[in-house]
Amino acid sequence: MIPPRKSVGEVTPYPLNPGTRRDKIRLDLNESAWGCSPKVLEALRRIERMEVSTYPVYHDFLSQIA
Repeated sequence: MIPPRKSVGEVTPYPLNPGTRRDKIRLDLNESAWGCSPKVLEALRRIERMEVSTYPVYHDFLSQIA
């Protein structure tokens, strides 16, 4: 394993206390302040439940790469 640089080990962890952050924009957690695009919401509404609740079929793919 490659050890990290000494400076990385000396970084002070960021204190995270979500209980005091209600109703605030949380940019430190890589969240969008405005939510997702309306186009994304519409695309998600068009997805059928079975399209996201099934496992893919790998048989054809595996036979092609074998």
